Amino acid sequence: MKIRFGYELTYWMPSATYMILMLHSQPGSGQRLLRPDILTVEPPVPLRFYVDGLETRDSIGTTRGPLRLRADALIEDSGEPEREVWSAQEHPLRELPDEVLVYLLSSRYCDTEILMADAWRLFGQAPRGWGRVQAICDFVQSACDVWVSARPNHSDSLGDFTERRGVCRDFAHLASHCADA
Repeated sequence: MKIRFGYELTYWMPSATYMILMLHSQPGSGQRLLRPDILTVEPPVPLRFYVDGLETRDSIGTTRGPLRLRADALIEDSGEPEREVWSAQEHPLRELPDEVLVYLLSSRYCDTEILMADAWRLFGQAPRGWGRVQAICDFVQSACDVWVSARPNHSDSLGDFTERRGVCRDFAHLASHCADA
């Protein structure tokens, strides 16, 4: 299966600004980029790419005024759902390898302190391991409506939880937040 994806982001910069962006795709196992997501910037400004411990990042210096970022890409995927592994275990934090701990850090998109009580209320009694993850995914899928594009001034999982709607990025943040709690 081929999936076309991309974005067009437009900003108004009140002054020259330096930005660090996380916009590049990270193909999973069994996926292949057929057309890479090459970032284009209008007006043209110098770009610098680097890779940190998580993914490829872009850094750009902008000028005052409008800034448009675009990419259009194509990825190949089998289209098969991920294999269910009901025997997958949930491990205490102290048992996790150091290289995965970075994925458990708070995000500006997730109001951990506010949502934690709801996460425990909804999923604290769910079966540990795969069962808990499946319960979280099922809740997000059934309780929230998908929006085609992001809404202005909306950028966190608390809004997704209370409004029960968001874009795909919002659902990923909401689900990962519930799993972290």
